[in-house]
Amino acid sequence: MESGSQKVLNSIGKNYDLDEAAIRLCEVNKLGIEIRVSLTFGYKEEDIDTYDETINVINRLKPNAIAFFFLKVYPGTPLYKQAVSEHYISDDFWFADECTVPYFEKYKSYTEFINTVKPYILNGVNVTPQSVHNDGRDDSEYYFNWNV
Repeated sequence: MESGSQKVLNSIGKNYDLDEAAIRLCEVNKLGIEIRVSLTFGYKEEDIDTYDETINVINRLKPNAIAFFFLKVYPGTPLYKQAVSEHYISDDFWFADECTVPYFEKYKSYTEFINTVKPYILNGVNVTPQSVHNDGRDDSEYYFNWNV
């Protein structure tokens, strides 16, 4: 899903109808099929309104789990091309001995995401997470039980 904001989705080329996708996912959920939502943050278009839209979609879908990710620069993507053209990263980076995919912190810092955005989203969800899985990566997956 990446975002619960149509504005953000359109800006990154994910031009599907969010309302229609949400309706279909709600139907899938009624069949007992587990829904996991992956959200990516760090896009230029994000603001408090887009976060609120994402919270509303989460509360509507009632997914079994949510995974949070911060925007990273992967080779071959439009974001990579932008990052190279703006001298944020160069192709030489990938030849380093230890290569970790870099965060794209031009519009939002990873620290701000962890300390502000992620807690804001979780506090807006109308249920308390039942468990959290974090295997040391930069993401965390929160599992929910909406029947409580």
